[in-house]
Amino acid sequence: MNFYTLFHGQLTHGEQQMSDDKPRRKMAVILASDMVGFSKAIGEDEAGTLKKLKESRAHIDKAIAAHYGRIFNTAGDSVIAEFSSPVDAVTAAIEFQKLLKQRNAVNQVENQAHFRVGINLGDVIIQGNDLMGEGINIAARLESIGIPGGICISNSVHAEVRKRFDSVAFYARGPQMLKNIEDPIDVFDISIDKSPIKYEAPKPTDSRTPTSPPQGPAAAPEVTKEMKGLMLQALQGDLGASYQLGYIYENGEGVAVNETEAIRWYTKAATNGSPESQFNLAMMMEQGRGCPVNLRKAFYWYEKAANQGDIEAQFNLGVCLTAGKGCDVDIVQAHMWFSLAARKVDADSISNRDILAKRLKPEQITESKKMVSDWIAQNT
Repeated sequence: MNFYTLFHGQLTHGEQQMSDDKPRRKMAVILASDMVGFSKAIGEDEAGTLKKLKESRAHIDKAIAAHYGRIFNTAGDSVIAEFSSPVDAVTAAIEFQKLLKQRNAVNQVENQAHFRVGINLGDVIIQGNDLMGEGINIAARLESIGIPGGICISNSVHAEVRKRFDSVAFYARGPQMLKNIEDPIDVFDISIDKSPIKYEAPKPTDSRTPTSPPQGPAAAPEVTKEMKGLMLQALQGDLGASYQLGYIYENGEGVAVNETEAIRWYTKAATNGSPESQFNLAMMMEQGRGCPVNLRKAFYWYEKAANQGDIEAQFNLGVCLTAGKGCDVDIVQAHMWFSLAARKVDADSISNRDILAKRLKPEQITESKKMVSDWIAQNT
C-alpha cells in the first residue's frame, strides 16, 4: 500500500488514470536470435528452409524454457526472449548453439542452419505480455553483428558471467557503434568451443582514403631467441619443436600471428608423423588460414591424425564423411569414426554417433561395429 492510499483511502479516478498511463519498466536480460541467410534460403527452397528452421527452433525453444526464459516475440526466423539472470540466458544460448552445431555436423551443407545470438542486460518497457525499449534494441543489434554459431554479449552481461563459464572463451571486440544506438557499446563474443574467432577486416568506405596502408613486400617472420633454438631442433628432426613453432606462429605466442609460417612448420612435423600437427594443419586447410581452402587435403590430414588415435581428428573425420567435405559422403564410416572417438567419452561424438545410428540400417550398424573392432585390433 503506498503513502497516498494509507492516508486517503483510495485514489481518485483521475489519479488512477495517471498511474495507469505511466509506462512500467524493469531490468531484464534479453536474448535475440535469428537464422543466418534466412531470406535468401526461403526464396531458394521454402519447404527445406522451413523444415530446418522448425528442427532448429525445437532446440532453441527447449533450451530457453529449461533455463527459465520466456519467448515473447517471434517473427519469421527470429526469436526474442527474456530472462531474469544473465547466467541463465548465456547458459541457454551455449546449450542450443552446441545442439545446433551437432545437428549441422551430421547434415550436408544445404540442410545446415546457423544462428547468431545477441544478449543484453538493460532497461525495458512492459506492454502487456510484450517488452520494448532500448534494452531490446541493443540485443537485436548485437545479434546482427554476431558470429554465426557464436554469442555476442554487451559489457553489462559480460560483467555478470565472465567468471561463471570455464568451457567457453570470451573475446573482447571493444566499443562498437550499433545502428540507432546513440552511445558505443562494449562488445564481447563467446566462442562455445574456445576456438579462435576470425573477424573479417573492415572494408574501406572510400577508395580515396583506404583504412589500411598499401601492401608492400611480405615482412620476414618474427623470430625470438627461444624460437631460434626451436628452429635448430626442428631442422635436426625434432617433431615437438616443429609443432611448437607452428603453434607459436598460429596463436601469436610472443610474436605476431603468422599463419603462413604456422602452415610451414606444421607441415614439416605432420609429414614426419606428428598427430597434433596433422590435426592443426587440417584445421587450417579446412578454414583457409595461411593457405587457400583445401578440403581434400584437410580430409587427408584429419585421416592421418585419426588413424593415430587423435580424438578430435576422429570427430572431424566423422563430420567430413557425413557432410561430404573433401570426400564422398559415407555415413557408415562416419559412424565408425564417431564410435571410436566416443570410446574416450567424448560427448559430441557420442551424440553424433547416436544421431547417425537412426539413419542406418541394422546391417550398416553391424558393418560399422566390425570396422571399429578391426581398427582397434590394428592400432592397439
